Amino acid sequence: MRRRSPNPHDRLFKAVFSVPANARALLLGAGLPAGVVEGLGRLRPAPGSAVGHGLTEVHRDLVFSSRLRGRGSLRLLIEHQRREQARMPLRALRYAARELEAWQRRHPRSRRLPAVLPLVLHQGRRPWRGERRLSDLLDLPPDLRRGLGPHLPALDLPLLDLATTTLAALQRLPGPPLARLALAALKLAAEPRADLLDVFERGAADVRAVARDPGGHDALGEVVRYALSVRRGLDLEAVGERLERVLGRRAREVVMGSTAQKLIDEGRAEGLAEGRTEGRAEGNAEGARRVLERLLRTRFGELSPATRRRLQAADPSRLEAWAERVLTAERLEDVFTTAGSARPKRRGRRKAR
Repeated sequence: MRRRSPNPHDRLFKAVFSVPANARALLLGAGLPAGVVEGLGRLRPAPGSAVGHGLTEVHRDLVFSSRLRGRGSLRLLIEHQRREQARMPLRALRYAARELEAWQRRHPRSRRLPAVLPLVLHQGRRPWRGERRLSDLLDLPPDLRRGLGPHLPALDLPLLDLATTTLAALQRLPGPPLARLALAALKLAAEPRADLLDVFERGAADVRAVARDPGGHDALGEVVRYALSVRRGLDLEAVGERLERVLGRRAREVVMGSTAQKLIDEGRAEGLAEGRTEGRAEGNAEGARRVLERLLRTRFGELSPATRRRLQAADPSRLEAWAERVLTAERLEDVFTTAGSARPKRRGRRKAR
């Protein structure tokens, strides 16, 4: 059975916001006061989670734990939603209950429970119109609602709605530059007519700041890979040109080279999963071939039947060598031609002395 590939939206979300410093930016974006966020102490990714069983639209929620400053502990649950979900406060309450039950099993002698804070990042095209308070779901007359309110379960769900948050507001959000850049990319990707490559120029200061960080070129490569995944037909050369305007030619080559290699590795892994019944080498080649074909189409347009046959006949090492030339080749022929074979030397008779 074919293993389902991660959704590119969820993949970028998890790659960026599994980092605690970036997760803090979501808390601020959802409207929590800076002093409260500061008081949460150090966030640590939680190993494993009881959240998410049987859910749709969610690949994997992010869970963090924290020892609060002074006393107590907290579990932070962050869920990425691309569509508005009915009765979301009730679902969040279920998540919280599962976390508390799991915590109680691990600490059976404790008389106190950790605080559980659910948070939703909404990436939908339209603004979130659903309920955010659990009390809004209760079927009660107004007078009874007021009278019983203190005695009923309550939850006011923090929510960062990208549909109602402007790019300018995201660029002012406190926190790491990669968090702002990823949020801007997620927002633009939800708008079909938006130019997703604007994320690099409108967020030029953040792009440069990310590039200066250790591992920054790989982080930018994640955003580039996301853009290529969600905008089919996006021209690879156009992506590189926009990056070059912000970072310069050398940084562009590093980022785009890293992106191409990740796409190749991703395709190879997918091919391995599909090709286990046919053998590891066949699966490896199929994954690399699929990604290389996509890169060639993006750079040079539709491929001829002869080129497809050439790709089909190549082994994994040759496919990888061709993939390394995609970003620097000026013509399709240059991908398949080595420097030594481009102009064969003409052999003639040695002139007699």
